Amino acid sequence: MRVYQDKAAVIIDLHERGFTEDFQIAEGLVLWIQRKLLLKLADFSLVEAHSFMGNDGSEQLVLGVNLLSHFASGILIWQFDDAFEDQCSSIIESKRSRSNHLFPVAMLGGHFHPQ
Repeated sequence: MRVYQDKAAVIIDLHERGFTEDFQIAEGLVLWIQRKLLLKLADFSLVEAHSFMGNDGSEQLVLGVNLLSHFASGILIWQFDDAFEDQCSSIIESKRSRSNHLFPVAMLGGHFHPQ
């Protein structure tokens, strides 16, 4: 498992490893910045997750994701809150139940941590 000093180091490493697209949450959907497309969170495959505390004390996640329908990999930075936890938990469990793939993210005590 890789250990990072800060959020910038994760983003740089992910970009160097091919996660070159940028995604942002926009009103319950995911905006693909480069293509200006709105997508559903369920369209993404979670590859890895890294948790950081923001300057305001809130938890932020840097997610390495794949968008298989477009053969794209990128980074999604998400402010952690209860809505995030509910959405991600259900999506990860749904994907695990439909797939034999192992996802490198575990829900531990209400927070996501890389395995």
